[in-house]
Amino acid sequence: MRADDVRFLFAGDLNAEAELDLVGRHRAQLQAEVLKVPHHGSADFSTAFVGAVSPLVSVVSSGDESAQKEFIHPRASLVGALGKSSRIDKPIVLVTELVAFFSVRGYVDTDFHDMRK
Repeated sequence: MRADDVRFLFAGDLNAEAELDLVGRHRAQLQAEVLKVPHHGSADFSTAFVGAVSPLVSVVSSGDESAQKEFIHPRASLVGALGKSSRIDKPIVLVTELVAFFSVRGYVDTDFHDMRK
């Protein structure tokens, strides 16, 4: 998907095998500024795919951990590959799992008009 000059790649649940197939067939078309990282950041990824995409911003949708089942997403090896493969010196990697460390207490004002002062 493209919005103006920004390319987005929504990789769904691709695994390493499917990623390598895409790299083999469409390497030149894979580069994107924003990558929605495949499969919640699992260890089943291809460094060739991450390198071909070479994202500036990577988004990892995770947060499926629970006391009953631990998936450990995103994997550190994938986060490292995202940083190493970026086209900028300080890549941005957003991980929804980090939301688990924050909580809201009390009233939250959703009217942001006063913030402009």
